[in-house]
Amino acid sequence: MRILIPILILLIISSCEKVIDVDLNSSNPKVVIEAVITNNPGPYKVTLTKTADYFNPQEYPLISGAEVMITDNLGNSEILTEKSAGNYETSTIEGIPGRTYSLSVNIDGETFSSTSAMPIKTLIDSITSTEMPFMNPHSQNSNKQYRISCYFKDSVGVNEFFRIIAYKNREKIREFYLLDDKISDGVSLGYGGIMGDIFLGDTVDIELLKIDQKVFEFYNTLANVIVGAEGMRDNGTPANPNTNISNGALGYFGAVAMDKKTIIVE
Repeated sequence: MRILIPILILLIISSCEKVIDVDLNSSNPKVVIEAVITNNPGPYKVTLTKTADYFNPQEYPLISGAEVMITDNLGNSEILTEKSAGNYETSTIEGIPGRTYSLSVNIDGETFSSTSAMPIKTLIDSITSTEMPFMNPHSQNSNKQYRISCYFKDSVGVNEFFRIIAYKNREKIREFYLLDDKISDGVSLGYGGIMGDIFLGDTVDIELLKIDQKVFEFYNTLANVIVGAEGMRDNGTPANPNTNISNGALGYFGAVAMDKKTIIVE
């Protein structure tokens, strides 16, 4: 069993995955698109907002009245329904590993598009809990804490990218983790850095998301924006994260293959 050395991203994000609420250039508002389709049953959601000035933060404006369409490479397509201001949902299209999905968003005659290929799902072999040798000095709980390890097998001859998300007692742990397989090929891998004030009796759900390279690059550069944000506050505006969306929009569209397992810490 090889322990994978990951790119570790410690991001403060909300439970609804509003990952675009970060340092953005002080300029005219830009369209922000957040869209994910997975191998789990829908509905799948697309959120449309506009940026706010980082140096004059405010509520992010929602975009209503857009035409949002998702299609796959087999010719299936659907125009999404706006369920609430800026929030659009599917009802019929399915997320199938191996298919390529395209997103088209038309806002007042301006079109933004993106394409993402859904990888074949990687299964989690097992997850384990291990007592930590030290305590989190910021924890309000003095009981013994545990870290969670996730084990899975890398595919042979395929460049793969992963994101791990963890939930403690159904509440999202505020960090997520990015991994790639540059140091491995076709071997069993383990990642043992999942922490978050985890104690005996806690239920931990682990989601292993296989993503394509462009979505990986979005999250990786997003981390750089957040890490560097405070240091750049007095030295100019930070760069925006990479995006896989055309026509100057920010955000990302990801077709994601997901596996999930649960452990009760004992």
